Amino acid sequence: MQRLPILDKLDQELKESNQELQVEIPKAIKTAREHGDLSENAEFKAAKERQMLLESRISLLQKRISD
Repeated sequence: MQRLPILDKLDQELKESNQELQVEIPKAIKTAREHGDLSENAEFKAAKERQMLLESRISLLQKRISD
């Protein structure tokens, strides 16, 4: 059975999202923490929001691929 091109695209997007979630976001959070007070740190808040968005996106991609 031949794989559909859309599945390749979804797999690539999933791979890129996982890479960002596991590598880039932790770096951004670490950098933000180094700047001090997290309650008023916009970089930290942005990184955490991006993290939540990526987690949702990854979940959606995994579901679409499995379907």
